[in-house]
Amino acid sequence: MWMAYIALGFLLWRYHGDLISATTALGLHREPDSRHKISIRSEIRRRIFASVFSIDKTLASFTGRPPFLSHRYSSCSMLLDINDDVWLMDEKERAKVISKLTPQGWNANGQVTTVTYLRINMYLALIRDEILEISLGSWNECLPNCI
Repeated sequence: MWMAYIALGFLLWRYHGDLISATTALGLHREPDSRHKISIRSEIRRRIFASVFSIDKTLASFTGRPPFLSHRYSSCSMLLDINDDVWLMDEKERAKVISKLTPQGWNANGQVTTVTYLRINMYLALIRDEILEISLGSWNECLPNCI
């Protein structure tokens, strides 16, 4: 029975590796040159990357294995706290909604959406990535000397 769990764990880890490979092959970890142009395409890219990045940190935390992605090699901007229906509005109305966001990209009206949770998960994943870097890194031995 335990062999089935080992095989299943390996299979899931392999699928996760395939997901990371596809994500980086598509360049989702890199912000396009049109960084400041807000579009549905750029926002979908950010949302996909945030989901994959968060999943990567969660799996690394629970398995004790190193994460596949690092914030050090990613330049994807934080996704905006904009509800999905905003993308269906015309450009003028969408610009008005975007202008009401805080400088950090949060909506200022206190509305909590699925994107809000994804955004929070991304922030937590960034913190978890730094914790994993310290706890799983080989420089633990030199840490006291580095401080």
